Amino acid sequence: MHSADPPPPSDPSPSRGSSRDRLVAGLRKIEPLLWLGLVAFVLWRFGPQLAAWTGAPVPTGEDRVVSAQLELPLLGSDEVLRPGADDGTVHVLWFWASWCRVCAFEAPGVERLHETWAQRPGEVRVTALSIDAGGPGVARAHAAEEGWSLPLGMADARTRGAMGGISAVPTTVVVDGEGRIRHVMVGVTGPGTVRRAVERLVR
Repeated sequence: MHSADPPPPSDPSPSRGSSRDRLVAGLRKIEPLLWLGLVAFVLWRFGPQLAAWTGAPVPTGEDRVVSAQLELPLLGSDEVLRPGADDGTVHVLWFWASWCRVCAFEAPGVERLHETWAQRPGEVRVTALSIDAGGPGVARAHAAEEGWSLPLGMADARTRGAMGGISAVPTTVVVDGEGRIRHVMVGVTGPGTVRRAVERLVR
């Protein structure tokens, strides 16, 4: 009688390897689409910032004219800002909120821009427009706590609508000396980008 040895256990690794190979092959096929999607997202998300930095044409929908009737009273002052006045002044309107952590990160750069351009009255104005639902008291208290010297105003629904609709903060809007919206940049925008965009408009 011959004793029969039990058959060796089957090795499942080839099937696992085969599945992994198929997955890798599938990913390689769609890799160009993934890269294309990533590039499209970056252009969509940071296109306005790139246009401001490079001077490239602004995306369709910008280059609107702000109504000459739009008036923005400044908090703690009798002054009224008129970004659509066509008086040669470039306006940098920074929309923010006290609860916005990204705004807190960006604020020091905006403050530096204000301090720089405050030496050039009549050429450039930087104004912080709060969307805080708590009203002017909340905005002024936060600005005082942070030690800002930025002129402050409130961005009501009419103001946000005049800028094409402000859907998120921070948002930086650059209006040229003829009252046209030249750049709308949502999210973090470095002060260098804003400076380059403005300097092209005041030359």
